[in-house]
Amino acid sequence: MVLCLMGLAFCVYGPEKAFGQEPFPPLSGQLSWQDAMLGHWSRRKDLAERGITFLGINQTMGFGTAAGGIKRDFDYTNRYVQQFHFDLEKLFHWRGGEFLVSGAQNNGDNIGDDVGTPYNPSTLWQPDSTRLWQLYFGQFFFDKQAHLKIGRIDANNNDFAYSPFEFAYASAAYDSAATAMFQNYKGFGGEPIAQWGARLAIQPNGRDDYLRLGFYNASPPVFAGPDALNRSSAGGLDFTFRPGDGAAYLAEYGYRLNQDPEDLGLPGTYKLGFILDTSPFDRFDVPGKTKRNLWGVYLQGSQMVYREGGGGQGSPQNDQGLRLWGSVGLHPDQEIAAFPYFLSWGMNYTGLFPGRDNDALYFGNYYSFNSKYNPGNLETQFEASYMFHITPWFEIGPDVQYFVRPGGTGTIDNALVVGFQSLINF
Repeated sequence: MVLCLMGLAFCVYGPEKAFGQEPFPPLSGQLSWQDAMLGHWSRRKDLAERGITFLGINQTMGFGTAAGGIKRDFDYTNRYVQQFHFDLEKLFHWRGGEFLVSGAQNNGDNIGDDVGTPYNPSTLWQPDSTRLWQLYFGQFFFDKQAHLKIGRIDANNNDFAYSPFEFAYASAAYDSAATAMFQNYKGFGGEPIAQWGARLAIQPNGRDDYLRLGFYNASPPVFAGPDALNRSSAGGLDFTFRPGDGAAYLAEYGYRLNQDPEDLGLPGTYKLGFILDTSPFDRFDVPGKTKRNLWGVYLQGSQMVYREGGGGQGSPQNDQGLRLWGSVGLHPDQEIAAFPYFLSWGMNYTGLFPGRDNDALYFGNYYSFNSKYNPGNLETQFEASYMFHITPWFEIGPDVQYFVRPGGTGTIDNALVVGFQSLINF
């Protein structure tokens, strides 16, 4: 079925002849390593010229419940990711080919249990494990106007319902659980969990819109939830593929405003997405029964509304200024959707203070509605964070989150969570 969808996409959305710059730098699996702590190591540069790059990412978050919630506690979480990328064109003259493998190590405790929220204040938390994450082959087509990757992948990693402006928040509600996708759908994975899948992205040069289609298996051993990580497959090496268990099908259409080098207007990105997950889900209205085919739609948008110094995309102060963003997730079948409606919005300011051009201030707010068949109704959260960009490879800053009606039930006191987050690229 996924091959049929891909073929249809090429017919309806046929790429034009390529002009100008490459439209898909973010879609290649390769992460930027040049500005990492060890990015200037001469041997590393030699390997990159031959087509082999690697990057280590260490993220740390520590949070404590300063008031309210279920209990007072402080929990620390850490994730280290190592990625290796192989440019098959440089290595073997395979035009447009790439191969990527990555792994992740998680350790720490679950601050979400202390708060009583389904959206963990630390997006890093997973049960302690060392696991294989992504393992896939990628291929560019039509002068890099289309990109296909197939293998062990996840939907949220730069592909669907993803926004770099939401990714910077500490709470899983803005990151891995954007628009409640991670919470509702078995086939919608997030780091560091991968499923068998394929993703096609098309963006013809000379156009500002793009289309993405994806297919992700949802076999229980790779189901993107805590139970999966506690099983023997926690190492990510169980490559089970059972189509009868169900799959997630995703489509996303996006429009990029004022993002060409010559554009003088303020940049923005707007997305409309659809998901259908054919897995069997437990019914909330009839305990002990299951139902298949959960579907939903999501809307996302981000828009720069003020740029310091004016100028266009090529100006030195391109990233300094204020951005607004918002997300809406609609998953109407309340019999099997735990969180049928999810709304979030926020604002980010880069370079707010003189001399701190790369620092960023974040504010976010979400509203998560419970299924009418489950206890409670609405959970609301507010988050504020400031990230100090110490070096190109090191960021650290404080983070504050406030939860109104954690879990939406009204039986848990409003909670204040205070902590920090940091990021180091090696």
